[in-house]
Amino acid sequence: MKNLYLIRHAKSSWKDPSLDDYDRPLNKRGKLAASKMGSWMNQNQYFPDLILTSKAIRAKRTARLIADELKLDFLNIIEDHSLYDCPQDHIMKYLQKLDDRYDSVYLVFHNPSITKLANDFIQDFYFDNIVTSGIVGLKFSMDSWSDISKTQADLLFYQFPKNF
Repeated sequence: MKNLYLIRHAKSSWKDPSLDDYDRPLNKRGKLAASKMGSWMNQNQYFPDLILTSKAIRAKRTARLIADELKLDFLNIIEDHSLYDCPQDHIMKYLQKLDDRYDSVYLVFHNPSITKLANDFIQDFYFDNIVTSGIVGLKFSMDSWSDISKTQADLLFYQFPKNF
């Protein structure tokens, strides 16, 4: 069994229009939401073996705020520039290369790829738009990440801050 948690970065700030999209930080609401979601993951015992995140500022900060709530060391977080603004087929190939010792992985990244990827994995549910700080929990009946493209997932949950 492998579990994958698709996490859309928290709400970012548009306060400084001179910043490149890649460099936008989280706004106050985003910081609170990311912490809230990390706390919910902790309470429900959805712990990762590994956290992968885009290197965009808002994604990295979301990953770290969630890790804080889970009491995880930042060494469990791998930042990768290739997870920024990439198509879901790139992410699929990325996941296929994961070490099989990781059974539970958080993937923090961006729309529209996160919504498209979730819809690729699930047949009985359709996501119009995964909201900021939204988390989709997926369970795969497989032993190797290399088989992920051939496997449909079971939806464990779709959770987001406005639900609680």
